[in-house]
Amino acid sequence: MLTALNAKKQIVRLTYSSSKEKLRELRNKEFFYCPACKQPLTLKIGDVITPHFAHIKNNDCSTFAEGESEQHILGKHQLYNWLKNQSMLVNLEQFIPEIKQRPDLIVKHGAILTPIEFQCSSIAQSLVRKRSEGYKKVDLQPVWLPVSKGRFYKGLQKIQLSPFYSQFIEGQRLITYEPKNNYFHHYEHIIPIRGISYLANCKSVHASIQKFPFIQMKHYTLKDCYDFYHRWQLEKLHYIKQKIHYNRQGIREPFLKACYDAQKSPLALPNWIGIPTFKQRPKHAVEWQLIIVNKLKKTTSNLQRLPHDFIDVFLSEHKNFQITAQEVRTYLLFLSCYNPQLIHEDIKINSIIEEIYSQYVALKFDN
Repeated sequence: MLTALNAKKQIVRLTYSSSKEKLRELRNKEFFYCPACKQPLTLKIGDVITPHFAHIKNNDCSTFAEGESEQHILGKHQLYNWLKNQSMLVNLEQFIPEIKQRPDLIVKHGAILTPIEFQCSSIAQSLVRKRSEGYKKVDLQPVWLPVSKGRFYKGLQKIQLSPFYSQFIEGQRLITYEPKNNYFHHYEHIIPIRGISYLANCKSVHASIQKFPFIQMKHYTLKDCYDFYHRWQLEKLHYIKQKIHYNRQGIREPFLKACYDAQKSPLALPNWIGIPTFKQRPKHAVEWQLIIVNKLKKTTSNLQRLPHDFIDVFLSEHKNFQITAQEVRTYLLFLSCYNPQLIHEDIKINSIIEEIYSQYVALKFDN
């Protein structure tokens, strides 16, 4: 922790502008207390670690947890200076008594107060929701900044986001922060492929250039959709090849069996099977869409006259796909518009691009 109270109940804040020599002098003449639980603190000043406060004895202070990493302390320092350099009013670790929470920083922009949480350690989604709901109770909208992970590459690409990172996606965007090099990493127009795999446009912005509040993403254009579509097709083909290469079930493997039933090579499926649904699912959309097309061919010759329970029956038979009735309805509507005869040939790319674009726009309004 970087803030404490002195004996006069004044806030003492540690910043990079304070030399270790001055901090040692301060430690010798002052007593420090936790702003939340009011228990004694010690000021730790080492040759390697960043100076910080810590409780003298183990206690049950729920607001200031012990064991804060060097990365977290460094990141808070940098984010504080980043905001101060923009002439903003910012406080470190300000305790909010109404909800008994203490964000890493609170910044005032105009008349708006925004808590910022720089998250380095793994945290349960339930706890993130609980903290976010706490802020909203006092009319504050938090900004969560998870620490950047691994190497970062720019441009449209496939990325892997664990549940820790995916929980911070808001409006198809994720922003992370890297203290080591002082960069903000932006993952924009995030679209799920399957599991922890996503497609995203990635860019990095140095803290000296990055402004707060973060500006909105640029408008998603039809050109973006074309680029995305071609990358999606490559990833779909890669997924199918992996499916074939690592298959240990032979023809009993459900997807390959569905290809056999359709009398199609897995690598020669038409482009309208396996279109994105914009939902995070354990399996690629190509699997359930092929199986539902096979079922449609056995059920009806007219997509406008499906049995009323068709979708419910399909979902009950294939719970492992973890898809919703709305996803199925959207795909059936797409087929009705662009390939009602279910002819196993590629359709015009423009038709798929239009579907992707309309789904993305609808997704923005849902958020």
